Amino acid sequence: MATFGMSQCIGDEGTYTSKDHNLIIRIHIDDLLGITPTEADLDVAEKGAEKHVELDNREKPSKMLGMELKWNKDSVVLTQIALIESMTKQFLTDGALGRTRSLPLDPKCYMKDTESKVSKKPERYQSIVEGLLFIARMTRPEISINVNLLGRRTTDTSPTNWMTALGVLGYLRLTKHEGIILCKAADLHIRIYADASYGREGARSQTGVLTTLGNQAIGWYSRRQDMVSLSITEAEYIADCEGAKDAAWSQQFLAEIGITTTLSLYTDSEGAWGLS
Repeated sequence: MATFGMSQCIGDEGTYTSKDHNLIIRIHIDDLLGITPTEADLDVAEKGAEKHVELDNREKPSKMLGMELKWNKDSVVLTQIALIESMTKQFLTDGALGRTRSLPLDPKCYMKDTESKVSKKPERYQSIVEGLLFIARMTRPEISINVNLLGRRTTDTSPTNWMTALGVLGYLRLTKHEGIILCKAADLHIRIYADASYGREGARSQTGVLTTLGNQAIGWYSRRQDMVSLSITEAEYIADCEGAKDAAWSQQFLAEIGITTTLSLYTDSEGAWGLS
């Protein structure tokens, strides 16, 4: 990339940008995505790249990293319809197609079922959770907590856990056309929303973080904290720290590609706020 004036970003080593930021290139294995302000800038970039690599120009991508991209006039919609349909055929047999649910699900569904025998072959359960995790991380933030809880049972799964995973997949099947909508940001303000639930399984609290730019979701996760908190304030403070790290990374990376932003961190804990 350096041979035609591109610099590698520190925040994401798969992203390159030109000195004047009129060209951004994202690379994943043999896929290359170029972003420029105008078609003329893109033509110049393509001619420069073709001197070094062979390109298969496909205009605006319709698929990328397991997602479908539907381009509208002022926005793009990211979905994973093909993956959801593939998982439906693999896991939801004819008898289970009617096993659909809405969210959220009963928290007891994720606990170890002491009355049932643990599955001696958890590979099928691990496979469905792996697919659900990929969907949750890419386009469906609303199932993040469900998948995180299901992921704790990958080695001691029970029939209850399996049926719950099928329920989440059934929900996705009914809502497969839903996804993430990205459009021109109304403002360049990063907002980080951090929260925690205290205690829970193994006495470790749960952290949830949502990152938005111009009120559009650009990052999210729900995961168990690494340490045992001694109070709800401590659990909330840990979540806020995780959110602050995400905020710092987001602002740094956007600055690397030429976007100047401001940021705010939101928490609902007065105790954690008082410690900051």
